[in-house]
Amino acid sequence: MRQKRHNNWIISKSLGETRKLAKVVLENISGLNLICLFGQLGAGKTTWVQFLAKELGIGKRVISPSFILQRQYQINNRKVKFRWLYHLDCFRLKSDKDLKAIDLGELLADDHNLVVIEWADRIKNILPDKRIDIKFSYHNLDQRKIVYDFRN
Repeated sequence: MRQKRHNNWIISKSLGETRKLAKVVLENISGLNLICLFGQLGAGKTTWVQFLAKELGIGKRVISPSFILQRQYQINNRKVKFRWLYHLDCFRLKSDKDLKAIDLGELLADDHNLVVIEWADRIKNILPDKRIDIKFSYHNLDQRKIVYDFRN
């Protein structure tokens, strides 16, 4: 079966433009429940997850789970099929073997879960093909280049 891909990019000049991308991803996420984030430290990955959480109706403060690996949030937006957001941060992992505490396959098997992984490059050997990749990079001091790739 041939993989269908939709690749696009933006230069984000403001937090508002970055937030719009969270909305675009949710509007086009059909059939996918894994979002993998890539990019340098401080490039905007956690900020983007915070915007995604707001679009999902999550009222709690979303912070990076870098010391505990995973955080779970209940989704309160009935316009989306998802009921839970799982936010993983693999920054501190040395390899995908360090992810033993979390059964990623089980999380992804439930269509009501939306899984977002920061530093997904640390576990690239175990990532499924069907996912959304979002790559953040510095364009200049105040701007980010964000490349997003729907892989379904």
